[in-house]
Amino acid sequence: MVPPDDGRLVGTESKVQVHLVLRPPPGSPCLEETAREVTRTREFWDIEKYGQTFAASAGDLEVVRSFAREHHLKVVSEQPLWRTVTLEGQSTDLRRAFSVTLRECPKEAKHFRPRIRPMPLKDELSGVVEWIFGLERLWQNQQPLPPLALASVHPAREPVDWSGDWAQSSEQAPWSFLPPPRLAELYDFPREFQGEGVCVGVLTLLGDYLPSDMERFFAELDMPMPDIRRVGVGHLGKGSDDWANLEVTMDVQVTASCAPKARTAVYFPDARSYEDVTAWTYFKVYAMALFDTENRPHVLTLSAGLPEDLPGIWVQGEADILEELFMAAAILGVTICLPSGDSGSFYPISQGMFSAPSLVYYPGSSPWVLCCGGTSLEVKDGRVVDEVVWNRLCNNMNLIYGKVGSPANLGSSTGGVSTYFLRPEWQERVPGMPEATLYDFTEWVFSKPRVFRGRGCPDVSAHADFLMGYRILVKGVHRYGGGTSASAPLISALLARVCEGLGSKGQPRRLGFLNPLLYELQLDRKERICRPIVQGNNGGYSASPELGWNACTGLGALLGEPLLNALKKYSRPARSEQPSAEVLEDGEELPVHDQQDGKWRERPRGEAQQRPPVPWEHAHLPGDGEGASQVGQRGELGRAQRVLASASMKPPSLELPRVPGRERREGRDSSPLRLQELGREEAQGREDDDGREHSQGDQGDEVGQRTAREPHHLSVPRV
Repeated sequence: MVPPDDGRLVGTESKVQVHLVLRPPPGSPCLEETAREVTRTREFWDIEKYGQTFAASAGDLEVVRSFAREHHLKVVSEQPLWRTVTLEGQSTDLRRAFSVTLRECPKEAKHFRPRIRPMPLKDELSGVVEWIFGLERLWQNQQPLPPLALASVHPAREPVDWSGDWAQSSEQAPWSFLPPPRLAELYDFPREFQGEGVCVGVLTLLGDYLPSDMERFFAELDMPMPDIRRVGVGHLGKGSDDWANLEVTMDVQVTASCAPKARTAVYFPDARSYEDVTAWTYFKVYAMALFDTENRPHVLTLSAGLPEDLPGIWVQGEADILEELFMAAAILGVTICLPSGDSGSFYPISQGMFSAPSLVYYPGSSPWVLCCGGTSLEVKDGRVVDEVVWNRLCNNMNLIYGKVGSPANLGSSTGGVSTYFLRPEWQERVPGMPEATLYDFTEWVFSKPRVFRGRGCPDVSAHADFLMGYRILVKGVHRYGGGTSASAPLISALLARVCEGLGSKGQPRRLGFLNPLLYELQLDRKERICRPIVQGNNGGYSASPELGWNACTGLGALLGEPLLNALKKYSRPARSEQPSAEVLEDGEELPVHDQQDGKWRERPRGEAQQRPPVPWEHAHLPGDGEGASQVGQRGELGRAQRVLASASMKPPSLELPRVPGRERREGRDSSPLRLQELGREEAQGREDDDGREHSQGDQGDEVGQRTAREPHHLSVPRV
């Protein structure tokens, strides 16, 4: 990112902090393969075992300390479990240490320090450091973007005076709200289980809540005050940052009221304003929660995200590092629920015609998280009579915080196709899943058609419509919450109650990475764990009764009791709870695996039978069979290459580095710090490994070709 011409070099007196992410310790197992294996066996690790295996090595930490001393930098903190070291120093020392130029770019009294040159690592850090946070910022048009569409406050100004003669509506106000526990009832949360023994982590980027609001909110619901704990330092947002207080308060109130006996741990990363929210903030708050040895959360939710490929926001390298944390979550048995976004199938990146490309939100688009979309419920006489795709794009509003605001719409469920991640195998059997498309349109002439078979978003959904909002209480005032910022914490509360329901002897059971199982149960085993959404659209994609998944609401609205019952049906006790004998008691009705034809049948009463392998315990992953020896030799399979496939592109090599998803084709700079600007320019003619030049526009037969090995092949066995 090149700053404006009026940018000036950061002064020598200015101190800057950077955060180095180190490699896993030499000799440790492949992180991604470990996550796959744990997902297959459902034998989750505790934090201590994870630390013994994957914490930064003492030798690598000493390398960084020595580097800091040599370049007059101060070691502020070391987090071996996170594999991070924070360094601080004068900007001139940082420039010399990392071969970068920092410029300070004033814009509306705000200052940013974008990195404007590549960052080759010094020899002593090469191979030890995977990424550095802090030398670039989340940035667009010299202004940081807020964490989600709900909070997307445009440049501050007075509320819009819409032109024309606007008359006060004589009809009854079109908005209403429901308390969150009522929505839990409408989604059939298990009544018998309230989340006892479970911890739900509510992650924040900015803002805080008032204890007085919590006391009054739960008193009005006639509920005892739940166990809500604070981790880290939070700061109430002020002025235009006040939206963050609304967001945090809604997330906590929805989660805690819908899983009232669970412990709700709220994580604060010590951000004071928009300017403090960077990719490092995301990394920090996830790491705080995943490696919290006191609360050990079962489920995490964060109402935040930004579109992939939004100019100056995410870069692939940052996503790669966050993905390592999401793999760690799978190993630890932590389920992560993230919003799909609130802008429909597109996101406006500038003013003018054709300026809103189809983009999905990261990190909700990660194949290692549960992506939560939005619906609109219609309730009559206390019952759900209809549920459709949430789409209020045609409803205008003034989005106002304090005395400033901006024109906006009432939002829609974001969905579509990722261009960061290839389609995971558990979505390969989904009928009608779209592909991302890209064309060049040069002076009104089309050329270079490309497609990308990416991960589809969202996975599941819940109510998100502000016009029948979640009743929350902030600063003593009832307010209307909504968006996928509300559906994600609602679904996290549902899963907390399912954790308790699957446990035994007072001990809840972790669910871990659930996506493959949800798709198998809903689409293949017809368990109806989701209420299909068959009407509506989000601008570019539509729901249909013919398809079992759509790019608006995923599999549909997740339902609590059906999910719990389905998991019980295909589950077995945890290893510590299993009987010593492998023979089931007579009369216990569990599915039996017929080894002859590979099909399932229900065992009749009275028939003693060995416990069968079931999908809850044994997920099929790559390496189970064909190609297994190659996987074992190669180690890391790698995640999706970001670049869009085109006719001219030779499939990238399978020999990928330890950090999965990092694009390093032959002849490229393999520095882990090189920003991978591989999108549109990759579609232009390049020499392949044989040195031959390809033409882009005349090889349509090869469009979309990819490597045979695709990432995240996690599914349960076919029936």
